[in-house]
Amino acid sequence: MHISACPTRSVFMHDQFDPEDGQSTDPITGISGEVRHSFWRRTLSAARTSGDWHRVDKLYTRNTAAQVASDIRRAHLDHRRKVRIRGVRRDEQWEARWNPVAGGADGDCEVWIRRVDSTSNDV
Repeated sequence: MHISACPTRSVFMHDQFDPEDGQSTDPITGISGEVRHSFWRRTLSAARTSGDWHRVDKLYTRNTAAQVASDIRRAHLDHRRKVRIRGVRRDEQWEARWNPVAGGADGDCEVWIRRVDSTSNDV
């Protein structure tokens, strides 16, 4: 769990916490406030809404893109308490792919993700 150092406002993130309304109470201070969502929570939420392949709005090196895509694809298999990509929900399965950016700078790669429907055999 991460708690900000700002004494006037406590903003926290928790791996298993994904509120719909963006509001919650800090379990340590009891202060109520807005939850700041990570880049990955926002990205996965947008991908859930789209229902199709969603381009991650960030460019990566080849090795990082491959690792990110692998982490997302394997998140449902790992059964870890803590997944490196925040926002992946338990029992949620994702497909991910990466490729060099067409017409981009040398070494720039993009990652595409989509949630796999539990009734689908598309994995």
